[in-house]
Amino acid sequence: MQLFFPQAAGLANNGDFGKVIARSHFVSADNNGADNFVYFVKDYRYDPSFQYEAGLKSTEQQIFWLSSTIARLFLGGRLDIRLHGFIHLSLICVGLFFGMRAILRLTPQLQIVISIWTVLVLGDIAYTAYINSFYMDAAALAGAILCLGTGADLALRRTSGMLSLIVFGLGFALLVGSKSQHAPLAAPLGIFCFLAAKAQASAKFRLLSGLMVLAGFAIAGFTLTSVPFDYPAKATFNTIFLKILPMSTDPAADLPSLGLSPDYLQYVGMHAFVAGGPCDDGVWLNAFARRTGPTEVAAFWVRNPTRFLRAVHGDIVNFLPELRPKNLSNVERSAGLPPGSKLPSWTGWSTVKAYVLERFPALIYFVLGGALLVGCRRWRRPSGVSSPHHLSTAILLVLAAACMELCISAGFDAIETNRHFLLFHLFFDILVLMLIAAGIRRSERPAIQPSLQK
Repeated sequence: MQLFFPQAAGLANNGDFGKVIARSHFVSADNNGADNFVYFVKDYRYDPSFQYEAGLKSTEQQIFWLSSTIARLFLGGRLDIRLHGFIHLSLICVGLFFGMRAILRLTPQLQIVISIWTVLVLGDIAYTAYINSFYMDAAALAGAILCLGTGADLALRRTSGMLSLIVFGLGFALLVGSKSQHAPLAAPLGIFCFLAAKAQASAKFRLLSGLMVLAGFAIAGFTLTSVPFDYPAKATFNTIFLKILPMSTDPAADLPSLGLSPDYLQYVGMHAFVAGGPCDDGVWLNAFARRTGPTEVAAFWVRNPTRFLRAVHGDIVNFLPELRPKNLSNVERSAGLPPGSKLPSWTGWSTVKAYVLERFPALIYFVLGGALLVGCRRWRRPSGVSSPHHLSTAILLVLAAACMELCISAGFDAIETNRHFLLFHLFFDILVLMLIAAGIRRSERPAIQPSLQK
């Protein structure tokens, strides 16, 4: 309700909306981006004379195809972003439905804790603002919640759940196909499908799980390989000249290991989007991309693990507490509020979490380390080896996803890192819930009758 009534709310455009909507001839109704960053814009219109193809492929574009088709056929080409947001919200609600169905198999105490967590955390504006947006992360968020909800349903189900598996596959595709940053999540999702199939006797279930894994990896591979060269080139430029070299004691010595000559020292401290910068020259950028890229950056981090950990820690301290992007507004210009204003409602979880992380960033390490210890300790028991029915397996898979998002966001770009931490925050919050659930289950265990325990 906070997003739709009495006044629309969402997340302002930082210039990325065109990568999704412009290919379908849609533009904003705010004087061609005059309100970017400072105000949220809900009205868009179909303009057949305008088209821009960024070259990026994302499942968010498929969601927009549905909302834009409705707008063109029934609304005269005018699109209220709340229609698009309703599709996002519907997908999220499907995931929550399967998740709520799953917790009915748990104890009342766990049901209450999970229900309260769902309302306070997933209902926070730090997450819900993405629903009314065209960011590719909106598809990733919807896909992640679909996978989490249906995954919980499959993990707690003793019989084959074909419908849950099919919806899980939808979430799998949405998530890994949303943007290249999230494509590596195909690995933990594929492992879950394998474990779910292994725990089921149904041949149809196992066949469908196998096909789903193949399709998921194919989508992830396509997402990674279809990115135009200039996007990873600019991300690499930012990583090298805003992160790697500024923290180096000898930048000139690091350049050759990154495939660059000493002439590139002049760009230290510069980002790829500065007006009149070298990245505006397509010929220069193409030559830069031939010399270095994400592969060279990854190799550099592998050779220098201490510096990589320092870079990750620096982003944890500097960017992770900013759950709500400070440079993106949540309100429309018509609300009469100053530029850049944000909604003050439904911010309890993000406010408390930001306050704690600003003062105790080490909490990240305690939660991730605690999840690893709890998962490994329980997983090593003979009864909990390779089944998704065990909480330990789920903890380890979510932990793997969280660490992947943290390392990719911190290690391979240096612009808008706070916004790129969105899925890490989601997986981190899930881990907190899982650790609480593990503690509650441990406290309940003595009350189980010996015969049932056996």
